[in-house]
Amino acid sequence: MGPAGPTGSEGMQGIQGPPGTTENITIRYVDGHPIKIIGIVNTTAQCNSDEKISGGGFSIYGGIGFILASQPQNNSWVARAANPFDASSGDIGNLTAHAICTKLVSTELNKNQYV
Repeated sequence: MGPAGPTGSEGMQGIQGPPGTTENITIRYVDGHPIKIIGIVNTTAQCNSDEKISGGGFSIYGGIGFILASQPQNNSWVARAANPFDASSGDIGNLTAHAICTKLVSTELNKNQYV
């Protein structure tokens, strides 16, 4: 195999592609109701029916708790936690589920022209 040859001339411009779309969404952060972690408990952060769950999580504050699950379920985020210690110890934590809800507001044709 020999050395590379000289660079060729530039080709013709291709045809313009179809216009794209722009999707406008809203993002809303939802907190479930805090619940004291006595035994095993669940709490849910629910998205509205015109929204979709796109993420979530949980927080434990004010004491002790062990997270057992944190996951989407239907159109909500569910957190499950346990506290195996004596409920009278004063170390009872509070569990809150958090959801990230998204909603498609509009879809528009992008009228920008590409050169």
